[in-house]
Amino acid sequence: MAEPVLTPAQRRTITWGIILLSLAIAAAGGLTLLRRAVSGLGMGARAEPLVSQQIVVERLRAVAKLVASEMTLRDVVTYEQTQFRSTKR
Repeated sequence: MAEPVLTPAQRRTITWGIILLSLAIAAAGGLTLLRRAVSGLGMGARAEPLVSQQIVVERLRAVAKLVASEMTLRDVVTYEQTQFRSTKR
């Protein structure tokens, strides 16, 4: 019968070495993901927002359309309340 290449103590050392190496790689990957998540939340350096006249005008037009649509809807839909029932025109 052939003798084993590694002794039980050597196998145990190699096994624990592989386990520790795997944990170190997983920890490094976790730290990398954590850093990316934190920088994505705005914790890192942020650029100043660029506000131009064109952006302000576009946003005001969008709000004006919304208000105009609301007024049109309010003027078109009227309710009549009678003593026994209500109707919508």
